[in-house]
Amino acid sequence: MRQALLKALAKVDRPSEVFASGDLPLTLPGLVVEGVGLERLPLGATQARKLIQRCRQAPYGRGAQTLVDTAVRRVWEMDSEQVSFTNTKWQPLIDAIVSEIQQKLGLETRQLVANLYKLLVYEKGSFFLSHRDGEKLDGMVATLVVSLPSIQTDGELVVSHNGHRHVCDFPGAASGNELSFAAFYADCEHEVQPLASGYRLYLTYNLRLAKSRRRHLHDMIDRHGCDLTHVTERRGRPFTLVCTKTIASYERALAVYHRNVDNLARIVDIEKRMVK
Repeated sequence: MRQALLKALAKVDRPSEVFASGDLPLTLPGLVVEGVGLERLPLGATQARKLIQRCRQAPYGRGAQTLVDTAVRRVWEMDSEQVSFTNTKWQPLIDAIVSEIQQKLGLETRQLVANLYKLLVYEKGSFFLSHRDGEKLDGMVATLVVSLPSIQTDGELVVSHNGHRHVCDFPGAASGNELSFAAFYADCEHEVQPLASGYRLYLTYNLRLAKSRRRHLHDMIDRHGCDLTHVTERRGRPFTLVCTKTIASYERALAVYHRNVDNLARIVDIEKRMVK
């Protein structure tokens, strides 16, 4: 059992990359927004203004607080429940993007699931100061941003981790002709610099590990009755499996021993009475 556990732990490698991005040939999502209708792409100024009217000012998290402060974050947002897609090819495209991200982030042996989180609209002057994403879902490990086509300038996404800096300006989407995407681990610091002109339309997804994959080590420990408590610490990257040695099997054996001693004493007592 110990060798099997060590073998499984050895497979939990530290990913070599923390950031991935790219452009894709345009696939129209058939984006339908509640109260607005079908969005035509690339996004124009008139459409963007109508969309913003249906949005709210996006908040940000500070500790346990959720705050709205346009000096920290100036972005418009809409919940995923207000968004739908008519193109049946859209979800397979997202699945293909996630598969590429798994390879680039060193997660090819894991199964990632993408959950649509928010629709975001950036206008001229929109930005978001440096921050880290909180864990919005159990097992969330990364964030995926899909930028839909809309002519724009600047507004770079800057992702920083361990002294390395990655910059993405979503060139395909900014040209109005393609889709662009970027993904990064949730514990990476990142910011969006001010948009100089135009509009940007984001679909943001939370990427989480499929439960069956995340729990395989915990299940193995439980299945073999190991003398361990085990918990996954979700600080830093990758997450850490913390195992603490216990004396559970000794306590179980000791309880059996005491029961056997008691039973033996009863047998001896019965034998003595039978002799008399």
